[in-house]
Amino acid sequence: MKAISVELVVIAISASVGVSLCAISWGDPAGFHGTGWPFPVSCWDNGIDYVSPFGFLLNPTIATLPALLLIVTHRIWKWVLTCYKKNI
Repeated sequence: MKAISVELVVIAISASVGVSLCAISWGDPAGFHGTGWPFPVSCWDNGIDYVSPFGFLLNPTIATLPALLLIVTHRIWKWVLTCYKKNI
């Protein structure tokens, strides 16, 4: 059985953090308010509901991008150092 890589765990954690960002409440309940940060999932103003389906897609994406950047940077540095050691 193959072990789960650290990279897969980092991506799974960051994606779950992104999903939890969809549940953050903001604003004044008596006025304009909503859920979802940084992209709102739904907003309410004077009894009118504004729904954004893109919040469910963009919040996990925004949370996962730094993890992917970290993983790619780590792999690039690992490759560069491996090539450098072979040339010494």
